[in-house]
Order: sequence, then structure tokens, then C-alpha cells
Amino acid sequence: MMSTLFINVVFTMFFLPLNHLNTVNKQVPEVIKSELITEKNQTKQLKKANEGDGYYVRVSRAYFYTQPSQEYINTKKFLIRGDYCEVLRYKNGFGYVNYYNTNNYKTTSGWLDLNNLSSAYDH
Repeated sequence: MMSTLFINVVFTMFFLPLNHLNTVNKQVPEVIKSELITEKNQTKQLKKANEGDGYYVRVSRAYFYTQPSQEYINTKKFLIRGDYCEVLRYKNGFGYVNYYNTNNYKTTSGWLDLNNLSSAYDH
């Protein structure tokens, strides 16, 4: 003989509409939603902070420097007008930049004189 509990469970499973099953945890409480949104914004801000500030070269040649000082110029490495780079840190009127060359897929890093750059926000 079947127990009445088993019959009730089977009856409930076959005769209730399917959209009533598994309704638990479908809706996220508003408090959790706001925490998720805040966490997502913080992640975006951290990612943006790690990327650096965007600049374009505004002179015909912007030479790299090995140190943030005019006496440490490297005349073999330079960027040309219109190249985009990201400044990761600043010191003495120079910015330590990363430049990604899409032609050879290489990254060049070094110090550039900030007078040779214009902010990406100005473009």
C-alpha cells in the first residue's frame, strides 16, 4: 500500500502548473541588488585605475627617457604624433607610460615628457 504522503507528493507534482515549481530564490532582495551594483562599480573603478590615464602624442616625436629627467633622453625610442599611451605614474613633469604597438604587438614602457602629450579627454 502506498502511503498518503507519497500520493500527495505525486499528485502535487503532476497536477500543479510547472511555473509554481522552483520559485524559491528566483527574486533577489533589493538589499542584495544594491550591494551587487556597488561591487560592480567598485570593480570598474579599480580596473580603470589600473589602466592608467590616456594621452595622445601631440608633437612629431616624443622621445622616451630612462629616468624622469631631461638628461636621461633615449633618442632611439620615441612615439609619433597621434600615438596613444597610458600614463601609469607621474614624477617631475614626466609620466611613466605603456605604449602598445598594434603593428608588432609589443608594449614599450618608459618616461615621456608630459609637455609632449595631450589628454585623451581633450580629443
